[in-house]
Amino acid sequence: MLANITIRLINAVEEYLASIGRSVIQSFSRQHELEANRLGMTIINWAGYDISGIPNFWRKMSQTSSHEFDFFSTYPADSKRIKNIENLLKEIKTNNNLF
Repeated sequence: MLANITIRLINAVEEYLASIGRSVIQSFSRQHELEANRLGMTIINWAGYDISGIPNFWRKMSQTSSHEFDFFSTYPADSKRIKNIENLLKEIKTNNNLF
């Protein structure tokens, strides 16, 4: 009986620690996604393409497959990504030396 309780306790602790690890990794991955947006938009702008339509592109993408919660995801929520892209657009238009 004590052995069963101990095993269940160990399993619960392992699962809890694993969930913390997943949360940390997912948060880190979301930051990578936002950094990839920054880098991609900067490169596209440097190449001479118009980046002003990128926020609308993501709005349309969001309408077809909405992703509003990012707690259990490696991707940022659509609303966060779009807001970040809008801010990047303003930043790139005013300062072309982001990197």
